[in-house]
Amino acid sequence: MAANPMTELNAGREFWELRTSAVFAGRDVPHGDGHAVLVLPGLFGNDLYLGTMNQWLRRIGYQPLASRILWNVGCADRLVDDVDQHVARQLARLDPERQFSIVGHSRGGLLAKALSAKHGRRIRHLILVGSPLGGMLAAGPGGLQAFEQYMRGDGESPRNTVYQMSRRMVQLLDPECSVPSCDCAYMQGLFDAPDPQTRLTAIFSTDDAIVPAAIAQVHGITNHAVRGSHSGLMFNAEVYKLIANALQT
Repeated sequence: MAANPMTELNAGREFWELRTSAVFAGRDVPHGDGHAVLVLPGLFGNDLYLGTMNQWLRRIGYQPLASRILWNVGCADRLVDDVDQHVARQLARLDPERQFSIVGHSRGGLLAKALSAKHGRRIRHLILVGSPLGGMLAAGPGGLQAFEQYMRGDGESPRNTVYQMSRRMVQLLDPECSVPSCDCAYMQGLFDAPDPQTRLTAIFSTDDAIVPAAIAQVHGITNHAVRGSHSGLMFNAEVYKLIANALQT
């Protein structure tokens, strides 16, 4: 059964439920060891809507890192390079050799996977939240055209609307970008095997009409299903609890 697009209207309710929850207050969840956690926004997003999660991460004992992404649109290879430079400057003030973790929402999960390929065993945990990486990996480099056709869906599907908007912005901001047919570092990073020491977790919603559960699950790693909207995943108390548990392992 297809997810109901109207579920996206629940994001505001999910936000207020989180803010009044024991999880957000730092109760009923394991606390961290102070290592750095980078959180990457989804398509069209930036660090502003991630402020709630970064505030919570600090409260439960982690050092949040800002992505400094002004707008997650355009060429992903360019964005990964920009984030990598920003992260390097932040880690230089902490411990440039210490491991850090990455949490990526939606398209941010794709950026997170490509970024993790640059750092290998320095990535302690890679957590994907409502990200289509599973579908891309299942399609493989040679099947990405079929995967893109799936993302288009029918002409009225929410994921088709999001996909078409994303493609237009790539053409506008980075007209020379030919993702996914190119062989840039971003595309290579998506399909590179993660370092054996990096733990991977995928969290997705069975109600998601933008990134369906079928393409958010990643074969061979830890997968968790929740209920809720795609937009509200970064304000979902159950997601926060799962992230706290994952980061501690």
